[in-house]
Amino acid sequence: MASEFKNSKFLQKHYYLLDSHYKSDSLDKGRKFKPFFDELCQHIFDINLTMLQGIEDFPLLYSEEKSYSSIAAAINNITPYHISEWTIDCRGYGIADKESGKEKKTRKVDFWCRSKDKDFDVWMELKALRFYVSKDELDTDSIHKAFEQILEIHKINKQDRIQDHKLVLLNTKVICDKEDFFDKSYQKSLEKVPQILAKKLDEEYGKINDEITKEAQKGLLLGVLDLREQIQKDIKNDICYRIDYANGLENKSFFGKLVAPYIILAGLVITNPRD
Repeated sequence: MASEFKNSKFLQKHYYLLDSHYKSDSLDKGRKFKPFFDELCQHIFDINLTMLQGIEDFPLLYSEEKSYSSIAAAINNITPYHISEWTIDCRGYGIADKESGKEKKTRKVDFWCRSKDKDFDVWMELKALRFYVSKDELDTDSIHKAFEQILEIHKINKQDRIQDHKLVLLNTKVICDKEDFFDKSYQKSLEKVPQILAKKLDEEYGKINDEITKEAQKGLLLGVLDLREQIQKDIKNDICYRIDYANGLENKSFFGKLVAPYIILAGLVITNPRD
């Protein structure tokens, strides 16, 4: 863990990269992209933890828009080459607007960046996702919207013969009922949640194989922040009670009844096969 992180001790103990569904050698620059993604996740979590200590807030718990600035700051920490809200000319690529059916003229990408060594580019879309483990509910609608976006960028890149990484960053809040969390028999099952989520995402990702040509490869990486110990230590002051607002639950009866044992940054990537 790099000493540059303000919360390096916490990250050393509570952060890890899950790569069970990522084959570095099948992806173009797959071995270089993996540490890039790992470092990005650590910077995002470090910024959010610093905000928690300084102003008692944690942007990743909120909506996509509210977590945007901390992710932009994290990208800036690892490369000086980046642009947000990049507009792409879609004319002539056969990409239709779902509502009107007409061809799209333009579309925006949340972030574009080039690695510090200028070796590869990344087109990144950000999406907020919720995995409610107490009810085994995964927000697949958000996943499918993310797939649609990444495939549009891939389609444009392919026709322009651009060999870049297309990445959907799923800011995933893993939540469960507080009473489940403190049930000792339930706590063991929580250990496997990141692997369960990885499997679910990989299964959903597998459904788009028909839309990805043999000329492209896909991968899945998960940056996992494990907050279980933190909740056990200080349930009254932990970051997780704010998850009620993050889910848009307006009914105040939900307040304080949910906790987030994990915050996971899942990276769905499409790129060219390795030469």
